[in-house]
Amino acid sequence: MVKSAMLTANWEQALTDIENGSGNAENLIAEIKESVIDTITAELSKTNRDTVSRKKEIGVCPRCGSPVAERRSVFHCTAGKENCGFSIWKSDKRIGRDYTAAEISELLSAGKVTLKNCKSSKGKTYSAIFELEDTGRYVNLKLVSFINNYKKKY
Repeated sequence: MVKSAMLTANWEQALTDIENGSGNAENLIAEIKESVIDTITAELSKTNRDTVSRKKEIGVCPRCGSPVAERRSVFHCTAGKENCGFSIWKSDKRIGRDYTAAEISELLSAGKVTLKNCKSSKGKTYSAIFELEDTGRYVNLKLVSFINNYKKKY
């Protein structure tokens, strides 16, 4: 194994021997190559591999029932764009802030979510209840009601 403490110590000693003139660099390089090849061969021969995913599942897709995952800039259905296409962008300029995974998770499970610290176009902070609006093509959060008697002035 490449990360073995004993192996590292042996290679460090071999390097010290080479530096002092009593070791052979070609032998050390051959030993390192053999060790790396053995490690790679052992890893490639493994059959019980766990799938690694950078996607964090946060809920169930309301369109198809597949998991909804969080990515860097979007929450999306893991069934893919071709099979489902459900997605919600994290950044929403209409509310002046980004959605969190917990908020979208609540939205997916309950159909609505309370969002705090939203900002109006005039810079006023408000809280409101939003519900999921899915046209089949686009997904939006639709404002249902304001909290704390905030009323938008036109």
